[in-house]
Amino acid sequence: MSNAASILPTGWKLLSVKEAFTIRNNLRKPINQEEREKIKGEYPYYGPTKAQGYISSYEQDGKFALIGEDGDHFLKYQDISMTQLITGKCTVNNHAHVIEGTSICTAEWFYYFSCTKS
Repeated sequence: MSNAASILPTGWKLLSVKEAFTIRNNLRKPINQEEREKIKGEYPYYGPTKAQGYISSYEQDGKFALIGEDGDHFLKYQDISMTQLITGKCTVNNHAHVIEGTSICTAEWFYYFSCTKS
């Protein structure tokens, strides 16, 4: 038994993110600032650390954890969260991975677990 497996609560399994969650990167949609100005609306357009603005259409509707793919926030991880928990109708840009909960584990768990990493 591995060291990590020996500290898991009874009934838990050690799984990869891909095994425990649905990765919904197919829902990401890059829209540059100029285009977003033309389609302003009520739905958040999320980047890796926050909403980048609001647009008139959405690509997903649900609860997701977003984790930044790349960018300056990795250098400033103590000041800028690399993970967001979002709910509702929105669109996510191509700089954040979209993690959806499953019957195994929720998006909230992924978010809170990610917040404990330093």
